[in-house]
Amino acid sequence: IGASAFASCSSIVSITIPDNVSMIGDNAFEGCNKLTSIHIPDKIKKIGMSLFQDCSALESVTGMKGVTEIGYKAFSNCRKLSEFKVTSGVTLISEMAFDSCRALNTIVISNSVTNISQNTFNRANAELVVKCHRDTYAATYAEGNSLTVEYIEHDADEIFATQLEVAKQALANVGASAADIAAIGITNQRETTI
Repeated sequence: IGASAFASCSSIVSITIPDNVSMIGDNAFEGCNKLTSIHIPDKIKKIGMSLFQDCSALESVTGMKGVTEIGYKAFSNCRKLSEFKVTSGVTLISEMAFDSCRALNTIVISNSVTNISQNTFNRANAELVVKCHRDTYAATYAEGNSLTVEYIEHDADEIFATQLEVAKQALANVGASAADIAAIGITNQRETTI
């Protein structure tokens, strides 16, 4: 999808991007002020500059499993976005990515994030709660910027994704396929089964 391809299209309410799309250009949906939801396919690696800036009705962003970077002003002024999950694999949240997201109450940040630029949450909700693991870059950033922090003890999606990748690698190493497996049990600290 090219840069500014759908910028300021005020009739777009919801978008389902096909799974085979691997790139979305900067500003592609900027100013789509009636857009309420978007699903980001797994092949997308970067949420580019101002990609959803001024999408003032945007409430739901799903997918993003392949994303490694959230760009400059990517979700700036998304006034109805109240929750956001930074998926495992994202390493960078760029400057002003969530600028003026005044309804953003909760952001869950994966422990894969190693860089959050200054002013990422500029003019965002003063009551914003950052949910993250202890002793992570996100925790240090939130504490250093006087944001409320709630610590995550376990993230089932992250545990499952990591274990799935390890299982795929193990199967490949021995020349087996998924059809050769009868069952799998995943435990976390011998307390919880997922």
